[in-house]
Amino acid sequence: MRPTYFVLASILMWISTSFAQPAFDFAKHPFFKHLIEGEWTTEGDIKFSDGHLVHNKQDWKAQAKGDNALTILGTREWAGQTIHYKWSVRRLESGAFEQVFQPDAASPNTETFTAHVSEDNSNVEMSAQMSDHSKITITQKFRGHDHDTMDVTVTLTDENGEVIYSGAAVARRHRALKPAQ
Repeated sequence: MRPTYFVLASILMWISTSFAQPAFDFAKHPFFKHLIEGEWTTEGDIKFSDGHLVHNKQDWKAQAKGDNALTILGTREWAGQTIHYKWSVRRLESGAFEQVFQPDAASPNTETFTAHVSEDNSNVEMSAQMSDHSKITITQKFRGHDHDTMDVTVTLTDENGEVIYSGAAVARRHRALKPAQ
């Protein structure tokens, strides 16, 4: 390798490592660490603007996947169908979190949410502007110091801010039982 190329390669390597986002460990984050411990079931109802209700049940598990990555895999029972889904979460340089939601793991279609964790680390609010100009907002809030239960709300509005549907659910963690000694 010519000396000029070596110097250029060294400079490029220094630039790429100097400006890379620092490692972020979801397993140590005051909110996300609680999602990783155990499996969860979320259950509740969605009420549409015309008054009909749809029961929604989800079973899911979160896993930290190296630096800057969290994956949530789950199944959703919705209107008689069971669908496998995936969330991929990463921390942005701004401190916000980007959550890419794949509503059906068998399909390449995704929706991208921006999420913010509250200052007291008790809840997260996620929102996404959809391709049809509707907006969806989801909140997950731990019940006080109980990190085994979260209240979840969801609201989908049209481009004029009119509610298409809204709902509430409760997420409960299932901790693995420790064997008797």
